Amino acid sequence: MAVKKNTAADTTETAETAVTVETAGTTGSAEGSVSTGSKTVKKAEALYTADEFARAAGKVFGKKYNSDIVRAAFKVAKKTTATKAEAVEIVQSFAERKVK
Repeated sequence: MAVKKNTAADTTETAETAVTVETAGTTGSAEGSVSTGSKTVKKAEALYTADEFARAAGKVFGKKYNSDIVRAAFKVAKKTTATKAEAVEIVQSFAERKVK
């Protein structure tokens, strides 16, 4: 892996220092996937426990769902861990279901 430092004196971009990282055959993107030649590998999203989501219910789900709703949703879904996107789906589907 080669690291090049380009300063404003070397280029006409800005006065700040720009760092360019070059790796043979590997490129990365902002979406979290890494391409190595012909194969693209997605980085796994972070998994959190139901308790972590329950403790952060206000930040993750807003004021709409409290920690009790989050715990109940995970229990009904029979899940103990989830990504943030999965947790939102689990909690929303639980909270918006119709009671017979």
